[in-house]
Amino acid sequence: MVVELYDPIGPSTTRALMDMIHTDIVYNSSEFILEALDRTGVVVERWIITGIITQIDFGEFNVSSDGINTVQIIIKPNHCLLSF
Repeated sequence: MVVELYDPIGPSTTRALMDMIHTDIVYNSSEFILEALDRTGVVVERWIITGIITQIDFGEFNVSSDGINTVQIIIKPNHCLLSF
């Protein structure tokens, strides 16, 4: 499962993932909650996924770009539940 995450300046998605790597959480089965938002930011869908992160791509960091920074992770799911 490929998931692309928005990486704002604060709170930093990159920092959260690096903390997971340094504490070995990323190498163990973990629970992830993925929420799909509508244009106004209201949660319209929530997935609870149990699995292991197999790959993280922090992308290219370019301070001269006005683009949005993203991080791509690949999760090997063991269990997925659509809660709503």
